[in-house]
Amino acid sequence: MLVRLVLILALLAPAATGQFRAEEHPTLGLKVQRPLKYKAVPTTPTEKFIVLRYVEDVDKRNPKEIQPALHIVRIDWVPDPEPEPEPIEEEEEEEDEDRSRSKPEEEEEEKKPPPPPISTLERYVEQRLGDWELRDSEKGKRKQPFEGTVHRLSYVKKEKRPSGYAGWVYEWENPEKQTFAVLGFCHEDDLKAQIKIWRKVAEKLEISEPTESKETAKWRRFYERRPKFKNPEFRLKIRDQLVGDWKAEDSENYILIYSTSKEKLIRDLMQRLEAIRKAYIELFPAAAPITAVSAVRICRDRDEYLAYGGSPRSGGYWYDKAEELVFYDYADRKGDRGSGKANSRIVLYHEAFHQYIYYSVGKLAPHSWFNEGYGDYFSGAVFNSYGEVAKIGVNPWRIGTIQGAIERGKHIPWKDIIEFEQAEYYRPGLPCYAQGWSMIYFLNHSKDVQRNPAWKAILPTYFDTIKESHAREMAQLEASGLQDDAEQWAAAALRSREAAVKAAFEGIDLDAIEEAWLKYTLSLKPPK
Repeated sequence: MLVRLVLILALLAPAATGQFRAEEHPTLGLKVQRPLKYKAVPTTPTEKFIVLRYVEDVDKRNPKEIQPALHIVRIDWVPDPEPEPEPIEEEEEEEDEDRSRSKPEEEEEEKKPPPPPISTLERYVEQRLGDWELRDSEKGKRKQPFEGTVHRLSYVKKEKRPSGYAGWVYEWENPEKQTFAVLGFCHEDDLKAQIKIWRKVAEKLEISEPTESKETAKWRRFYERRPKFKNPEFRLKIRDQLVGDWKAEDSENYILIYSTSKEKLIRDLMQRLEAIRKAYIELFPAAAPITAVSAVRICRDRDEYLAYGGSPRSGGYWYDKAEELVFYDYADRKGDRGSGKANSRIVLYHEAFHQYIYYSVGKLAPHSWFNEGYGDYFSGAVFNSYGEVAKIGVNPWRIGTIQGAIERGKHIPWKDIIEFEQAEYYRPGLPCYAQGWSMIYFLNHSKDVQRNPAWKAILPTYFDTIKESHAREMAQLEASGLQDDAEQWAAAALRSREAAVKAAFEGIDLDAIEEAWLKYTLSLKPPK
């Protein structure tokens, strides 16, 4: 039975220093000698194979294009599915001329069968590291006794990879049918030096049966005594995955995971998160009680945010499959007092709305003009001295963009943007984010809207309809046994959004409301 340890370190690393520190991970059953030049980076909640991840600290005086990285991978063996029986061919009945004409000219292309489950190192590399391949296998050595055969796969590279990249792998197998692996990459000039570091980590890695750590047991008792912290198993899972300098703090509806040293900022964000959630609930009562705990990850800075997986074009994101909101501690701009904290709050209030509305509707994201627009709307929240939301002000990030687009005639007609699905809304070159914010702000604050019952009803009608339609669609899928069919679910979600926008704007003169919105938006003053 196979257990493999694969070691692939990445990217332009320095000479080996021989300095390591032992790290124990009882819940993973691993004890690792971590190179001191490397820091731990959390794996995302949806990661199935990488159990520990390390990257070299960034040298700001001499930054590298690619940071060296170390991934310890665990692959559990699973059997291949049984092959489906060959369909029995039946003789086709002759069709009359009219019926045969109704058949499509080309038969629908057969769907490709899904790839086999990842149960070996070879499949992991093939399916998860498409630009690389295993080469030059040779027997490895191990100082610690370990049942099974050890191999070293010395070079992993495809010719189409940009020149200069190199990799190294260490793997072995054991009777438990697990493969342990660390996959890494570096510049080919540094490969010899890096192998000295990687080999020591690989050969000294200790593997045992996973057990509950003393820290986990302590937190389990903590949650048992405090039932207000709902979903304790989710919170324990988060705490089990803490690495390096990362910490966690609980509130009633959230668990904050952070590596920033600004404890005051964390307390401030925690308090405001709970306060702004009350504003979400007041406007958007949930379709059913929300039992999910919202995980909020605050990276130390932008570099750490990018290393974790954030896009260079984003300041934060909410990922529903991971049930996690991610952003970073914004740096203060010179001469702009409080800019860092202010920007961190803007991103947090925006992404926290996405978290809430997803669960409130019933695990479905509304149209982007509504979802992103309201996210930016709540980014303008102003709090009183009691820590409560006192009012919603103008979003400083959006007002200039939309006013400029309107003045240049580059705004998007309402009849189009209210139908945009996410891909259209995110299309580069369009002022969608700024326009979505301004539409939501207009519908909430304009006196013209307050005097017009039909306009005033747009937002609540949209929300009520999407909740009702989604609940109905999900009930029908469950009755048909199709609730886990991704295509059927996506089609049902689209129907729910279409029903909501149709109900919200039925009978609305879109030209008239757009004209009122244009005048109102141009009259707004940017916050000082």
